[in-house]
Amino acid sequence: MDESDIQERKLGLLSELWADLADMMQFDSSRVALNNSVLAEVVTSFFRHLGRYKNDHGIHWADRHKSGGFLMHWICRLKPVQIIALADGNEESCPTIPELLANEMFAIKVGLDCLNCTVDLKNEHEFFFSLVQRLREQECPPQFLSSMLYLYERQREVLTQA
Repeated sequence: MDESDIQERKLGLLSELWADLADMMQFDSSRVALNNSVLAEVVTSFFRHLGRYKNDHGIHWADRHKSGGFLMHWICRLKPVQIIALADGNEESCPTIPELLANEMFAIKVGLDCLNCTVDLKNEHEFFFSLVQRLREQECPPQFLSSMLYLYERQREVLTQA
């Protein structure tokens, strides 16, 4: 499988994850949409950046935490989920809070998918709320996000063993 095939598969996976999130959040596709051109740039930037990181650090294979962290970083940086402008200026057409945070929620969904885990929002609401705020308010380096995913996974393991 060559590099372009791998990138196409990653692009397809991300599109499916967006569709799942959009369905779960009941986003109106006439108001919020995935820009496939920007998503393709997310994938290209992800592979390029992760490749440089692996080369600089002598790493042959990136673990799932690094992959998730780098993908989260590029999703938040390039914002492939876009709010569609509505022509009438009435208040009802203003974006909702979930619509405004769609990229951050998408990034978290992608990162957690790399860990192959599902979220218990009822018990972990505060953690995810603070993470969404952090992703929204400041640029997070991929290494930080990778570490966050690793610590999240370890925390879940400890809680399930208790």
